[in-house]
Amino acid sequence: MSKTILIIEDDKFLRELIAKKLIQGGYEISEAVDGEEGMKKIKEEKPNLILLDLILPGIDGFEVLSRMK
Repeated sequence: MSKTILIIEDDKFLRELIAKKLIQGGYEISEAVDGEEGMKKIKEEKPNLILLDLILPGIDGFEVLSRMK
């Protein structure tokens, strides 16, 4: 069973770079470009790990953490 990692990152270059490396490592990847989309994917997909940028448009990473609790 593979592990799913959710990447919440608004910078397209960084998001794609991280995703590429993790996919090469055998992980399943899900991506979100902002906190709102990230929260939706957290609830729907229940990832094993979340890589979260703190500076995001709209809902920032600190608010995502707060809402996850």
